[in-house]
Amino acid sequence: MTLSEEILTGRLIYLWMIENCCSSLSPETIHSPSFCLENTRWNIALVHNIYHVALRIYREMDDGMDQVEIEFDFCFFSSDDVAMCKEKQQLCLKRGDFFETVFKVHSIDIFRHRNKEFLSNDALTIRCRAFLIGSDTEKVHFRCARTRLGLERRVFFWRIENFSSLQPGQEIKYRIDPIASWCPSTTLILEFPTSDQVCVHFMDNSGVVIPKYALSMCALDETGTNYAAYHFLHSISCDGRLIFQQRKSLMPVRNLMKDDVLTLKCYLEITIGPLWNGFE
Repeated sequence: MTLSEEILTGRLIYLWMIENCCSSLSPETIHSPSFCLENTRWNIALVHNIYHVALRIYREMDDGMDQVEIEFDFCFFSSDDVAMCKEKQQLCLKRGDFFETVFKVHSIDIFRHRNKEFLSNDALTIRCRAFLIGSDTEKVHFRCARTRLGLERRVFFWRIENFSSLQPGQEIKYRIDPIASWCPSTTLILEFPTSDQVCVHFMDNSGVVIPKYALSMCALDETGTNYAAYHFLHSISCDGRLIFQQRKSLMPVRNLMKDDVLTLKCYLEITIGPLWNGFE
């Protein structure tokens, strides 16, 4: 019998660690390993978008009573293991139902502005304490689960020759080959829909896994100094496009772009869903 199949009675303290949490977190709903309380089966899920973060408790299609009453609370643990953002509920759930708690803290706070407070080595820790109302025992069980997400980070220079003379319809491609075995190869494309517009997008080369991308770019002058930075805080799917309305926004003063070569320093995060999901 595995830990996920073990039927527990009484109160459960459930710690769930999600590894490789970042601003390009994928997918938007990440489920924990399942656990059993008496004759009911549950899991929790982290739900996020670029604005909000929420936790859900799911009752799965188990063999227990059609409706049970559960008392539970959620919290996040800080990087120094202090409980934060506590939320408590008591409610009835039928088989297949879930309840969502939306936290006041925003996604951008957890994964960017306050990431050192919430994340320890890119890991987010969540606690759920659960108790089935009517249970005849007060025994406390402790379980630890872990989910490892796929994450690859890359930093590279992208040099684009004859930048000022590139014509509408032209494309400049930069192939990105993965280091991790799970990560598909992709191609970063710079194209010119019009004489003024510059468009950046990704082309997935595998067709098997569709990852998400988060891209930041810094344009450098001939001294290596950053004179223009573009930070995309949201995730970009393969069909997403980043459009610069003015080509000149990517160009420094003419004499600072040596030999008409645009140099971009790129920071890229590539993410997919769980690579591993289980109990410790």
